[in-house]
Amino acid sequence: MWLKPVTREEEEVATAFLLSHAEEMERSDPAYLEELRRWVRTDPGAEDGVPMAAVPEEDPATRPSNWLIRDFVAGDRPVHTFLPPQNPDAPPPAVERPTVLLMGTLNDDRAAWLEAGRALGHLLLSATSGGLAASPLTQALDWAATRERLRARLELVGHPQMLLRVGYPTAAEPGVASGRRPVEEVLTVEGG
Repeated sequence: MWLKPVTREEEEVATAFLLSHAEEMERSDPAYLEELRRWVRTDPGAEDGVPMAAVPEEDPATRPSNWLIRDFVAGDRPVHTFLPPQNPDAPPPAVERPTVLLMGTLNDDRAAWLEAGRALGHLLLSATSGGLAASPLTQALDWAATRERLRARLELVGHPQMLLRVGYPTAAEPGVASGRRPVEEVLTVEGG
């Protein structure tokens, strides 16, 4: 198991490009767009899914950031067209500069996936207890081609398993809680 901050400029550019390319591929896939629609929930009591209140109103592509977050209402928004600011004398918006971490394993089998999942759980709990927010940037890992290109461009030893943006939240209010299925529904224990 390894953890690599994506800090060098050439690594950041390559990763951000592959992330955007993979997001574009996903947005052109009707089955993917339908899956996103199935995950968004308007019922606050839903046991799983992404609460609609947690989905940003603005198109993620308009955020001042290199890191394109997943758009859970992709396909339902109008295509974004860049418009210059109305006031040319206004200062530019603050650019988001989160820490981006890439987690990986030496192998790419079930045992390695389990190891990565356990490490991810530990990392997310540690970040949360430290007042940090984290969100996955997995688009480039969802596609075999972009995942392999990321591995080659960053000269990784092993296999990338998770890409996370981590930072202090800007909002003073806590985030929207998502539902959780009962443990008995998702975990079975066999034997003694």
